[in-house]
Amino acid sequence: TEYGSQAHQATKAEQIAVAKRTLHEQGPGAWPVCGKRAGLTRTNGGADPNARPGGGSAASRGEDRGSTPAPSSGALVVDGKFGPKTTRALEAWIGVGQDGRLSTGDIKALQSKVGARADGKIGAETTRKLRAAIGHGNNGVWDFRTNYATVKALQEYLNAH
Repeated sequence: TEYGSQAHQATKAEQIAVAKRTLHEQGPGAWPVCGKRAGLTRTNGGADPNARPGGGSAASRGEDRGSTPAPSSGALVVDGKFGPKTTRALEAWIGVGQDGRLSTGDIKALQSKVGARADGKIGAETTRKLRAAIGHGNNGVWDFRTNYATVKALQEYLNAH
């Protein structure tokens, strides 16, 4: 459900990333018939616990780069990675200094803007209220910064606003 409520709603790259993570966790047995026929192994299937669409992985989350072009020059690349550029754009949206680091004060300002309890800690309520503010429903994520779908939606929203 990270990319859509049903598999066909995810892009090919998103489906591949999920498959690589599944292969890492469950092995070829996740596909007992076709995996066996194809001779699938964790190695030849590219098992990766941190696989992300476009070939990236969670290890590179600190950077804002990706294969999806930004809609206009100076806009964020919509890649689902919460890095310094996305942080600066979020800071601009909430009206605080743009240093690319999400401080406790920045989090409180974000919480005030989206109508969450301003305690300076990101949790389920902050993420739920942020998703609502950008026009998305609750997906049960605790920390929006680590959820590809939420960060991607946030980047799209920030580019438009």
